[in-house]
Amino acid sequence: MSLELKLKRSGSNIAEAVAGLANADGGIVLVGVDGGSSPREGRLPGIPRSDLDGLVEHLRGHLEVLPETIPVAIPDTDRLIIVLRVDADAFPHPVLISGRVVYRVPGATVPADRRRVVELVDRDRHAAGASTVGFAPAVHDPQRLPLWGDDGDPLHVGIRVMGGLRLPERVTRRPWLTSPARNAAIEALESSHIPRGLWLTERGDVPRIRWKVRDRRSTWLTALSPSDGGPLTTTSEIELSSGAHLALEGRLMSCLLGTRLRSAGGTLVPLAFDDLYCALFAHVTAIRDVCGAVAEALGAAEPAISTPWRAWLQSGDGFAVTQVVNLDPYLRDSSSHSVEAVLPQMSSEASDDDLDEMIRDWLTVFMLDLGVRDFEDDLAGFTRPEELLRR
Repeated sequence: MSLELKLKRSGSNIAEAVAGLANADGGIVLVGVDGGSSPREGRLPGIPRSDLDGLVEHLRGHLEVLPETIPVAIPDTDRLIIVLRVDADAFPHPVLISGRVVYRVPGATVPADRRRVVELVDRDRHAAGASTVGFAPAVHDPQRLPLWGDDGDPLHVGIRVMGGLRLPERVTRRPWLTSPARNAAIEALESSHIPRGLWLTERGDVPRIRWKVRDRRSTWLTALSPSDGGPLTTTSEIELSSGAHLALEGRLMSCLLGTRLRSAGGTLVPLAFDDLYCALFAHVTAIRDVCGAVAEALGAAEPAISTPWRAWLQSGDGFAVTQVVNLDPYLRDSSSHSVEAVLPQMSSEASDDDLDEMIRDWLTVFMLDLGVRDFEDDLAGFTRPEELLRR
């Protein structure tokens, strides 16, 4: 559905391939790749560098909007593979090629019938009335949503992270969370390190902690861990429990994931700076894996786009954020205190490296907003918790 291979330009074949993807869910056209039965070593002949300008002019002559064009050099040759990235939402619909409307089906680009043309005309009208930025409105207040089912229950420290995906257009035909999607979400949560494996706990091999669906509708579900609803007491006598809220609104999928921490006996044990880093990393990667698994279960994993990320650090029982995070190693240029820190909205690709960079940026802003100085070298020296990436 989202990939087409073209050996070379012939007539309007490249423009038709782009138009077909634009009239469907978008994707990638690779030019200079043999999609036939050639031997493996002969499938990447590429095109001459001199053909690149002609290819761009070819697209400009047929399309109102140009796809992102990325030339990739074939090593030790003067030839290129051309990557054309087609964002279907960037095109006015329907996209016409010489007066014809074509669209992508699995494995082929085909002419559109009347029903499909009408659907494409309606597509932009519907999109104009729908939000394409932000998160599913099923999560009305992510900072206050009672993830644990009891918003009055005390905590010492709470962390909430929210992320999601903008799914392909085709998901709007069945915009609900099916039973396979529900099962995929729980499986991904149970394969994560949430809640065990986080703050002040033993890292390394982490036994699976069961999650239980607490409530569910056609477009959202909430889940709780441990599954019995009680806190998980770790080897460090820290009580942990986590909650998740997954929502699907049209094409937008969001996942809000949070963990609360309370020291046994009611005595606050401040988090080390690197513990906070690891906790954010665990939450972010768990959300990525949940959304990816659910999108795959819905048949809409490609091409999906990450939506912006948000995060919050919360304190309770009369403590301030400056007390729940150990700032003793650092100097502060401020005497103000707050019970909550709102980390800025950020965009990131789903790779480990990109997410890691985003979390370090979050923590930089967090520390600067607290007036902390001379922390940057410590943050740069944190080692990424690879054990939190193992599934």
